[in-house]
Amino acid sequence: MMELLPPVGWPDVARRSDLVAVRGEMAELRGEMAEVRGEMAELRAELKGELAELRGEIGRLEGRITAQLPKLVAANVTSVVAVAGLVLAAVRLG
Repeated sequence: MMELLPPVGWPDVARRSDLVAVRGEMAELRGEMAEVRGEMAELRAELKGELAELRGEIGRLEGRITAQLPKLVAANVTSVVAVAGLVLAAVRLG
């Protein structure tokens, strides 16, 4: 059975101290990942707040536009009637 194993030297064998070091590194990485998750949660909350503000501002702008719409329609109708009157006057004179 030992003959089937590839030939390796003692430097290729892991020691307990190597495993302890790897466990320590993994624990550090877990801690860093927890910090990153916390930062991501903060950014997500900040983004949600800004989106809510943007939605509110869009709603206010929509209200202002809706309030101005009747005035715009009235001004356009008045302009169309005035131009039509000028065209009719020009036709009668010409």
